[in-house]
Amino acid sequence: MIRDCLESVRFADEIIVVDSGSTDSTLAICAEYTDRIYHQDWLGMNGQKAFALEKSRGDWILNIDADERITPELAAEILDVITRTNGPVVGYFLPRKAYYLGKWFEYGGWMPDYKLRLFRKGHGSWQGTDPHDLVVVNGPCARLNSHLLHYSFRDLTDHWDCMNRYATTASAEAEKRGRTAGLWTIVLHTLFSFLKSYFFKKGCLEGTRGLIQATLISSGVALKYAKLWERHNVTTHKPRQIGTEQKSDPE
Repeated sequence: MIRDCLESVRFADEIIVVDSGSTDSTLAICAEYTDRIYHQDWLGMNGQKAFALEKSRGDWILNIDADERITPELAAEILDVITRTNGPVVGYFLPRKAYYLGKWFEYGGWMPDYKLRLFRKGHGSWQGTDPHDLVVVNGPCARLNSHLLHYSFRDLTDHWDCMNRYATTASAEAEKRGRTAGLWTIVLHTLFSFLKSYFFKKGCLEGTRGLIQATLISSGVALKYAKLWERHNVTTHKPRQIGTEQKSDPE
């Protein structure tokens, strides 16, 4: 996926790649586009992006992930807004749309999915809670019109694997903040997640795809809180085998 990603940002003055240990041909492909390639053991989503920010030299920062693409229309719009004026706007939200199960997804909360991915250096910092990245800027922001393309998941297995990874990270972060989970926490959060995606965000208009998307998203939420419950209620010790317990002295 990395080649299409890098190809879409060739208009940038510099391209910075942060890699956490790829063992395939990723680095060789990246070397065709830039010599600004840095290795950094995984610090989390926000930590990796903060590391990349420190390495940048430009006045404006554009951040995208390997599964995202800048369209020619969006590239032209970006160049226009950062060169046209030195006005007060220091950050721009990009409308992102996702390609899911063979088509562009228009509902279910995935479009328009505005992400703040363009900001003036010195005015933004990564302050999100893993596994979700979030950049916070100090100053006015605006929205661009052209879409950032998101090739979210290769297939349903990839989607589920991603939900599982996210649930593990999110439950660990929640535990650090002192949160706990029980029966009703799992039930209510899972139910609300499904209703939000399928009905409130009109995922039902996507047909079968919408039902699958809402089901997997809510399953990921259920798994997150189930793993948080597990962290507080399930010991990692193996149970003793039957017949190995020591009997107490009858006296």
